[in-house]
Amino acid sequence: PENKVCAGWQYGQPGETLVVTGTTMQEVAVWSYDSSLVTVDPGIEHGTVTAPASAVYNSSLAFTVVPDTGCALVPGSLEVTYTDGNGDTQTAALTQDTTDLTLYSFTVPVPASDIYITAAFYHTWAGLAQQIAAGGLVRLQNDYAAETGDAPLTIPSGISTILDLNGHSLTGLAGAAAVSVAGGGTLTLRDTSAGSAGVITGADSGIDVSGTLNVESGAVTGCGTGVYVNNGGVFSLKGNYDISGNTDQDIYLDDSVITVAGPLGPVAPAAVVRSNNAAHHEITSGYGANMSAADLADCFTSGVSGLGIYMIGGEAMQTAPRSISISAVTGGSVTASAASSLEREEITLTATADTGYILYSISVTAGGEPVAVSGSAPVMTAARG
Repeated sequence: PENKVCAGWQYGQPGETLVVTGTTMQEVAVWSYDSSLVTVDPGIEHGTVTAPASAVYNSSLAFTVVPDTGCALVPGSLEVTYTDGNGDTQTAALTQDTTDLTLYSFTVPVPASDIYITAAFYHTWAGLAQQIAAGGLVRLQNDYAAETGDAPLTIPSGISTILDLNGHSLTGLAGAAAVSVAGGGTLTLRDTSAGSAGVITGADSGIDVSGTLNVESGAVTGCGTGVYVNNGGVFSLKGNYDISGNTDQDIYLDDSVITVAGPLGPVAPAAVVRSNNAAHHEITSGYGANMSAADLADCFTSGVSGLGIYMIGGEAMQTAPRSISISAVTGGSVTASAASSLEREEITLTATADTGYILYSISVTAGGEPVAVSGSAPVMTAARG
C-alpha cells in the first residue's frame, strides 16, 4: 500500500492466535509506514514553496523557496516541523544549497509524520516602490529600510497614492530622499495604527515634494530635512502629525505652498508646526528667514531650536475648511468626495445621469468666484484657490 513497506510475515488465521495443530496456516503480511506525507502551508503569500507530496524515511527531502518579484523571505520564517515516534512536534534542521539559494533540504528521520513547511515573505524596498508607484492605498505590514542602490519611493505624475504607515518605519538613505512626489503626483500620508508609531526616518530628506502632499497623521523625524517642498509643490497639514527632530529643518519650502487646517493646537508633544491663531494667514518670506516663535508668534511656532520652517519665496497659510453644498439637480445626481475642503484641496465630483438623460453642464463656485472643473463625466475634480 502507499507510504508503507512490508515489515515481516505472521503465520496463522487472520485475527487469531497462532496454534500449530498440523492444519493449514495462512500467511498474513504486517505493514508499517516507510514515508510521510508533506504539507505546505496554504496561507503563504508573496512567494511560493514547492515540495514533493511525500518523503521517504532516511532520505533527503528537497524543496524550493521562491519569493515573488520585489519580495524576499522573512529571516527566520522558513520552518519545517514533523511529529516524531513519541508524538512530539520537532523542528527540522535545514540546509540551504550554496549554488541554488532557492533550494533547501533536510534528512527525514525514522519515524516522522505530518511534515509541515511554512514560510513568510515581505515586499523589499524595490517591491514597495512598485506598489507605491501604481497608486491607490498602500498599507505597510513590515518595516522597510533602503539599501545601497535603492531609489526613493516615488509617486509619478498623474498618480495618487495613500501611504498608511500602519505603525511601521521607512528608513531611507543618507544623501537621498526616502519618498519623492513628482510634479502632478499626490501623496496622502497617514498612520492608522493604534499607537501611531509609524515613522519616516534616516534619509537626507524624509519626503521630497514637487506635487501635492497631504499629511493626515504619522511622523517624519531623524532626517536631514523632514519635508522638502519645491518647484511649486503643495503641502497640506491637516491631522495629528509629528514633523520634528530633523537635523537641518523640519519643513523646507522653496517657492511652494503650505496649508495648515486649523486651529490645530499642540496635536503632538513635539509637533514642530502648530497654529496659535484660527485666522487665515498668508506669509511671504525672504531667503533664509527663520520662522521662529520670536518672529511670527501669531502664526507658527517651532518646537525645535533653529529652523522650524525654512522658506524661500512662496507662501504659508492656515485656513479652516469650507463646507461643500450641492444644489438641487434635475435628471440625475451629483455627489462630492468630501463634505468640506481646504484651500487648494482637490475634490472629486461624480455626476450620475438618470435613464434618458445626459450631463449638459456642471459648475462650481467658491466665495462667488468660479472654480475650474477638470475631467469628464461621470467623474470630475475641482479645487478652490
